Amino acid sequence: MVIFVYQYTIIMRRIFILSLAVLLNAALCHAQPGGQGAPMGPAPQNGGGFGGFQPDLSRLHFSEKFTDINYAGDDQAFHTCDIYIPEKKQEKYPVVIHIYGSAWFSNNSKGMADLGTICAAYLEAGYAVVTPNHRASTDAKWPAQLHDIKAVIRFVRGEAEKYHFDTSFIAASGFSSGGHLASMAAVTSGLKSTKIGNCEIDLEGALGSHTGQSSAVNAACDWSGPVDLMHMDCGEGMKMPVSPEEVVLGVPMAGNEDRYKSLSAPTYVNANTPPIIITHGVKDNVVPCCVGTMFYDVLQKAGVPSELNVVEEGGHGFNMYSDENLARAVAFLNKYRRAGAPAPKSARSSHPWIAVTSPVVNPDNTVTFNYKNEKAKDVKVNVQFAGTRQMTRTEDGIWTVTLGPAAPDMYPYCFIVDGISIMDPSAPDWFPNEGFKNSIVDIRGDRPLAHSVQNVPHGSVDYVNYWSGTLGTYSNAIVYTPPFYDRNPKKKYPVFYLISGTTDTEEVYFKVGRMNFILDNLIAEGRAKEMIIVLPYGNPSNLLPPDRRAPFDFTLFSKDLTDDLMPFVEKNYRTINKPQARAIGGFSRGGNQALSMGLTHLDKFSWLCSYSSFTSMDLPGVYDDAAALNKKVKLFWLGVGTDDFLYGNAKEYMDFLDSKGIRNVKVFTDDKFGHTWMNAKYFLSESLPLLFNE
Repeated sequence: MVIFVYQYTIIMRRIFILSLAVLLNAALCHAQPGGQGAPMGPAPQNGGGFGGFQPDLSRLHFSEKFTDINYAGDDQAFHTCDIYIPEKKQEKYPVVIHIYGSAWFSNNSKGMADLGTICAAYLEAGYAVVTPNHRASTDAKWPAQLHDIKAVIRFVRGEAEKYHFDTSFIAASGFSSGGHLASMAAVTSGLKSTKIGNCEIDLEGALGSHTGQSSAVNAACDWSGPVDLMHMDCGEGMKMPVSPEEVVLGVPMAGNEDRYKSLSAPTYVNANTPPIIITHGVKDNVVPCCVGTMFYDVLQKAGVPSELNVVEEGGHGFNMYSDENLARAVAFLNKYRRAGAPAPKSARSSHPWIAVTSPVVNPDNTVTFNYKNEKAKDVKVNVQFAGTRQMTRTEDGIWTVTLGPAAPDMYPYCFIVDGISIMDPSAPDWFPNEGFKNSIVDIRGDRPLAHSVQNVPHGSVDYVNYWSGTLGTYSNAIVYTPPFYDRNPKKKYPVFYLISGTTDTEEVYFKVGRMNFILDNLIAEGRAKEMIIVLPYGNPSNLLPPDRRAPFDFTLFSKDLTDDLMPFVEKNYRTINKPQARAIGGFSRGGNQALSMGLTHLDKFSWLCSYSSFTSMDLPGVYDDAAALNKKVKLFWLGVGTDDFLYGNAKEYMDFLDSKGIRNVKVFTDDKFGHTWMNAKYFLSESLPLLFNE
């Protein structure tokens, strides 16, 4: 998702206005009397809860409560949840995950998640209730909030034995923005990623230690949710002073319709969508009732089991939680739980509401690949650690094979369906390459790797668009800022420009190379300097009209980098703008671009890194004065695998530098990884600790 750079004052003004609106709304919802049999709050408490008021918890009865359980395996409060176990003891408990409302603005309101009303009703009916926090719109942009909820669902499955959860039925529920997230969890069940127009959306994420579990749900309860961001006016209009969806997306709707569609539940509805009940008030002045009725119409047309409960006197939280309305929601869940909607307990499921889960990493580091296609005649999988292997078809039309075990790492793969290569439609991760489309399986193992997500402070990753005068159009880049970048507005940082290989997009060193997690871990260990990393788009010619394209045009890339991207970065980020604080490096062709760029622009770069790249000795005048070059270049780092097809050229180049008396650091691998991103990650982890150490 692209995060455009706005003026700081405009963003802060919008956030300030929104925060006032959310706080007022939350205070009112929890301070005023609710519907019949559902008092919403007592008199104000001194130093009380959200908005200065405490909810009425007199109806909330449970046998056990587990507080502040981290479902993502990090140290962030916004990744914690509370777990409530019903009073009536059972061997196992079906689960409802109920999500608070806050216009996506709060990251710590699980203690206000309709506990005395909706959650109390679920507990009384015998459901275990999980109330999670999630990242706010000011912590991270969409789809981070959905990734958090998916991680909660996977956590419920992965920790089922500990908490006695019955994972044959897991429902999502939520009020307001929580209703939106609950609905999104339902309509994207089994869908790991999608492309809407030109907008590629990762719908799954990779949070937590249970990524092998399914994030599908069996049903959902939408209470007043803004589920369709494309039609929030729909004849009635919103009364909020600023649109929360603009804050959670980071872009206005004009010109970004595909991104707004990605935030809208009706976009994903299909015949396999699990049952959904919608409860919406006619007098809702925040999310118009027509949003709920339109969503219901979409569900009905798709044949999804669904109910619509329109509350005539209901507002946005007011008069919504009568015994009748709560009982109707519980009855809906009971109906489909008793009808049988088993969540996937294994690698595959033929249930019409649950899509196939793939890939599944098994405890012994074997991997089960699954693909559902009843009409296919022949399906194979091609995976880096095993080559091309035949898959077998089950009676319900699921093609499956288990391969390995494989060493922990990330491996690209694809399915070959009747001779046509395709990505795994169920996989959460993909390889963003312009020449081929592969999915990725992440085998994590027992011990963390250099690129593993660990319990350390994490930096931020921004997708940015900048105007390129060189190209006459906008280009793309990714910018990583280190942990706590925003806490010290006066601190400036060195910058590492890191380029991916031939046909790779600017995303590859992020999604496959995991540069952010590698540097997060190194910084936490005290082994690397804090720095900004910029991932340029290495194929700018592709952004031009076909008649102007010149593949592998180094001059075009060089000019775009120096004249357009670097000024953009130095204007919008706190950088140290001198050659001693700039590094450039890359993998494969990106390494060639980095060395050619760095060696011919020593007035801009002093740190050079080449990972598995073809390198040129034909740079006139560059290598003639070794003493001058050694003085300007702080680090000349070269890495290649002995099994790499470019090993011969790389070794020849290293010998050439030695013959010229040019200092360089050489690193070789002999692990048969060859010209792969395993080596690219390793080389990055080895060279980062040396950067900017003078």
